[in-house]
Amino acid sequence: SLVPGGGYAAGDKLPLIFNERELVAGLCPVAIMASIPFDYVARQKVGGSSMAFFIMKQMPFPTPDQIPNSVKWEMAKRVIELTYFNHDMDAWAEELWEELTNEQRNEMPNVGKKEPFIFDPDRRAVLQAELDAIVAHLYELTTDELRYILDPEDICGPGCINETFRVLKERELREYGEYRTRRLVLDAFRTLPFLNNH
Repeated sequence: SLVPGGGYAAGDKLPLIFNERELVAGLCPVAIMASIPFDYVARQKVGGSSMAFFIMKQMPFPTPDQIPNSVKWEMAKRVIELTYFNHDMDAWAEELWEELTNEQRNEMPNVGKKEPFIFDPDRRAVLQAELDAIVAHLYELTTDELRYILDPEDICGPGCINETFRVLKERELREYGEYRTRRLVLDAFRTLPFLNNH
């Protein structure tokens, strides 16, 4: 939106991304940008605290034709559940419902009824891990490459000087007694049936 002085509330240090496709397809870039593999790549490219246009243009976004339609829907379902958890998003849910096919509507009937998903942190952790696994498959990562991204010590051994998500790992070790994200992502990477079919 316009700000005083005639400028815009965005610029080289705060890029805006507009979706010109239908809503479901537009949720795929959202899933990718919120994933651990994308975060890892971004950390290699960003030297400061902002991501300028020229860096965004270098980021690994698969083209729509590189993502099978069935995988697009699997990504979208998870983003919808992670996003639609209160009535503030009812208008979005209504717009989304108009676009869904009958088969998709049968999988997510509460969207049409405007009944947000229950905010369950454990369920949300699983959904996010599944999105991380899907993006890792889209990037054609091996299991060892994903293990390294999640925790370099898992590949290089204890005392490895490389760090990726140390803060996340330490927090989860304190809270859960395990690096939960690592376990959930690797489990999903190995077992999600629709990934292993592509």
